Amino acid sequence: MNAHPNILFIICDDLNTAVSGYGDPTFAPTPNLDRLRARGVTFTNAQNNCSICVPSRNSLLTGLYPHTTGNMELQDRVQEMPLLWNAVSMPAAFQKAGYQTYGAGKVFHKGPADSQDCWDEYGTRTDYGPFPWDESLKDGKGGTRAHPLQQWLVESDEIFDEAFQDPWWMRDGDLKFPFEQTFGRLSDVPPGGWRWRDGSRFRYESPEDRDRMPDELVADFGEQVLSKEHESPFFLALGFIRPHTPLYVPDEYFDRFPLDEIGLPPIQENDLADCAPSLVANRPYARLRWELIRRGGEKLWRQWLQAYLASIAFVDDQLGRVLDALEASGEANNTVVVFTSDNGYHMGQKECLFKSTLWEESSRIPLVIADPNHGTPNRFCDTPVSLIDLYPTLLEVADLPREPHEATHGHQLEGHSLLPLLQNPGSEDWDGPPVALTSVRGLTGEHHSVRSRTHRYTLCENGEEELYNHIEDPHEWENLANDPASAEVKQVLRQELESLLQPSASRSEG
Repeated sequence: MNAHPNILFIICDDLNTAVSGYGDPTFAPTPNLDRLRARGVTFTNAQNNCSICVPSRNSLLTGLYPHTTGNMELQDRVQEMPLLWNAVSMPAAFQKAGYQTYGAGKVFHKGPADSQDCWDEYGTRTDYGPFPWDESLKDGKGGTRAHPLQQWLVESDEIFDEAFQDPWWMRDGDLKFPFEQTFGRLSDVPPGGWRWRDGSRFRYESPEDRDRMPDELVADFGEQVLSKEHESPFFLALGFIRPHTPLYVPDEYFDRFPLDEIGLPPIQENDLADCAPSLVANRPYARLRWELIRRGGEKLWRQWLQAYLASIAFVDDQLGRVLDALEASGEANNTVVVFTSDNGYHMGQKECLFKSTLWEESSRIPLVIADPNHGTPNRFCDTPVSLIDLYPTLLEVADLPREPHEATHGHQLEGHSLLPLLQNPGSEDWDGPPVALTSVRGLTGEHHSVRSRTHRYTLCENGEEELYNHIEDPHEWENLANDPASAEVKQVLRQELESLLQPSASRSEG
């Protein structure tokens, strides 16, 4: 056994808390995640730091807040952000410490300069496929399109006139709507067949005779790495794509969720009426997608939920394969396992069907950490924590130096080690803040939100505010920002938020 523990880091894409163990009425049973939960600590109040993939992953993997580096959007040019571009990423820190580093799937997404060089071996790369193919697109060169079963959702309509005005949703001149919106069973082979992201054919003949899905290939790589003999400790990062769109998975996973048995997410009519106008205007795409689903009525909503839950069940099975391989390897008793997601996802709540908001459904993520050397099994922790805390946590449990950026720009990690909470989930001695910070970039500035044990407080760039009491209002239906009876708690949370927005050096001196 190696002197330092191995690290198995597993991250999903767009996975909210619709998994077993979180109490959501709409969820997919996840027996393999339950297996991991039984070995470690489930953080029930874990938040991401920017609720969309590029800045969320970069913050997690560099230990720096999005507002610190300036990376708060998908299209940001990260090479023009010195604190991010010159950071020492988490896998690079482990590699420099003598770990063998392995990765597969979607781990980084436009990361720092070392994001390609920090791996000793990398398996399959990111692919969101398979995609329906249409040979008539792009002047006969072919391209991805909406599946014919949902083509009516993306046909020319006035709803797209608004979407066309937002260049954020353009990619190489093609709208992202078609594959973002569509979903279905693999057996519903489109007329043009299935294709990979690069346009090569994805073969499907039957459930037993088909190409392997991207997440299956990621799990394959994980099994291969775990079956090896390791002379030095390893850092293995596996990035599963699902439940990121498009929601295509094998039929058997759809069959697990009969449409009439799916519990619908609780929503409130006119839920946006008392929300901060800046937040409502910030992501029209999220509301446009919900409007398209809403037009199809409850049946279409159930069909979309079925596809999302089927995708979660599919990923859980891949997780199970990796956990089986870890058990068979003989390394389970010396391997720290982390399971999480880059951001949450709305399923109709707040009239949204997307991410990148500051409401609970988008900001909250599953987080389970199993540390056989320090942690406690089968425990729950409701302390507000966030993905910013994972880098210092893994450095501490591996007994590696705390400040990896000293050799570059010297900026300190901004999170706090979760080790005290792994050892005692009810501990009051954790030195982290009493709130977790999530940020997004607005139309003219930055919006920020903090989540405590009991409340969420949000401050927009123009001074608009939101305040929700999660004890009495877990769905964030009543904005208490202008409620005199809530003025004191709002002031306390605003001070906590403003403290976290200060430069980290100032925070450490204060």
